[in-house]
Amino acid sequence: MLVPFALKFGRRPLYLFSSLVQIGVGIWSAKIQNVPDLLLVNAINNIFGALAEVIVQMTIADVFFIHQRGTLNSIYIWFWQISVSLGPFIAGYITTGQGWRWVWWWNAILFGAFFILVCFCYEETKYCTGGSLAPVQRDVEDDSKSAADRPWPASVAVEEGSQHNPYAVRVNYNIPKKTYWRRLALTTTSSSSGGLRTLLSHMYQPIILLTTVPAVAYTALAYGILVATSDVMSTTLSLYMTKPPYTFAPNEIGLMNLSKLVGSTIGTLIVGPVSDTLILWLARRNDGIYEPETRLWSLVPFLPFIPAGALLFGLGLQNGLPWPIIAVALAFFKLGMAPVNSITITYLTDSYQDVIGDALVGVTIVRNAFSTAFIFALDPWIRSVGIQWVLITIVLITTVILSLTGVLIKYGKPFRAHTAERYQRFALLQYKER
Repeated sequence: MLVPFALKFGRRPLYLFSSLVQIGVGIWSAKIQNVPDLLLVNAINNIFGALAEVIVQMTIADVFFIHQRGTLNSIYIWFWQISVSLGPFIAGYITTGQGWRWVWWWNAILFGAFFILVCFCYEETKYCTGGSLAPVQRDVEDDSKSAADRPWPASVAVEEGSQHNPYAVRVNYNIPKKTYWRRLALTTTSSSSGGLRTLLSHMYQPIILLTTVPAVAYTALAYGILVATSDVMSTTLSLYMTKPPYTFAPNEIGLMNLSKLVGSTIGTLIVGPVSDTLILWLARRNDGIYEPETRLWSLVPFLPFIPAGALLFGLGLQNGLPWPIIAVALAFFKLGMAPVNSITITYLTDSYQDVIGDALVGVTIVRNAFSTAFIFALDPWIRSVGIQWVLITIVLITTVILSLTGVLIKYGKPFRAHTAERYQRFALLQYKER
């Protein structure tokens, strides 16, 4: 619902507006008194919170090159995992020392600081060229013209001697640099045509991409099942470890999340730089041609940690194993999950950059659907078969989905070729920035 506005008016206004909403959500949650308020504030929180799962990837695609995105997405996933891991840890101590309402007061305070930071430090990353480039016509008549006489936009000039690259351009340094306040403009509106109809088309395009483009479906399924499994493990951790034989206090349960942070940190520190280095090496071996599927090789070594961690966690809670074993299980799972999330999102960005906003909306829909379904079914599911068999079932589903990685490595390129026409059609419907 909100991503079309980021495409049309820029990323900056959405960062600012969503931050203001989250400040309000924090204050409202801190003063909440009844169940209807709880339901309403959570609905608003999720509507605007889901934006973060899309707009950050759009910003990375705006600013960074292909061989940098693996590292940058790993950093993003790492910070996300910090919030997931340290959030309950910090909240446990705040609840013990100040009361649970102060968890939300601190949330509002931190979002207020973030809002100020975005106001004065975040420049718009969306870039409008003010024109479009056409291929250089390397014929006798064109060669006889000077650069000033050629039909190019004022913002670019033809790169001399670029016979082997018909799109080579260089920056025209006569263009004046924007002032600080112009770079902090509230909106950066696309110059391309398209009114309300174009805006509304972005409401259904994510569903079409999700159901017709294999890379989008794969990313959505992999991302969704891993986040849902993580949510199940976090929920059951709180349920089981407050009871014998553990009888943990809230702050002690929070400490268990530190193992998640350790696993996520190791995974993201390794996979980001390795994936960027790997794709450069494989591109050189492929006559300088980069294929997005080559990035998927870097996540393969991490895949076994996911079922191993989830199974050990389920068996440990079911049989009352010592808490260090539970902590190791959480670390193993996150060691596998963080790299998979990072690389699958980067793979999708590399493959379909021009429609990445719409594609990630589809990913977010599936991710939230998985989490919602699993959490709502969790309590009766556990009462029926026990946590051990719940995790075994989830691991089987996860294994089937993650096995699609091999399918994409082998057939991803033909899939992209088959969907190229559809991709180009949807790319033309985007608000043109580049």
